[in-house]
Amino acid sequence: MVRLPTLRTVGIAGAVVGAIALVAKPAWDWLSPTPIATIDSPRTDATVPSCFVTRGRVVPGTITRPLWLIQAADHGRWREIGRVDTAQATWGSRVCLGGEPGTRYRLALVLADRELDAEFRRLVHAEEPEEEIPEWLKKTNYPEQQGGRGHSFRALPHGATPLSVVDVKLPGEPFYSFR
Repeated sequence: MVRLPTLRTVGIAGAVVGAIALVAKPAWDWLSPTPIATIDSPRTDATVPSCFVTRGRVVPGTITRPLWLIQAADHGRWREIGRVDTAQATWGSRVCLGGEPGTRYRLALVLADRELDAEFRRLVHAEEPEEEIPEWLKKTNYPEQQGGRGHSFRALPHGATPLSVVDVKLPGEPFYSFR
């Protein structure tokens, strides 16, 4: 003969499930470390040559998703530079910026979700540039500038979580000036 649970037993079981639910999320967050990766060189607002080496640090145990270094020119699209090896405490990558004198660039270290990682890998390993541009590169959801003043970088690609961002500029004055 099966005995049905009493109201008291159901209440106790509900309280236990509720307590576990309240504790589980903070405990999971506490057990999952905050990802730590930095861009140490060049410093933000530095003037850099067209090709240079950027360096930084990583706390290996905190990185649980693929880590990528990406760059964008002022008003330009984001481009992948390369995947960062997170097994070492330090990293370095050669970066070449092919713009006009005075052009501003943004370098970003981002954690990529599975889809963005696959897209970056496909773009990095492609032998020839493809005609079709991925959807996340086509988006133009950045604020428009009026009168040519200020700088505007597009939003990071969907699926990218920024860890460190640095703005740099090429030497010289821009070809155009609105002063």
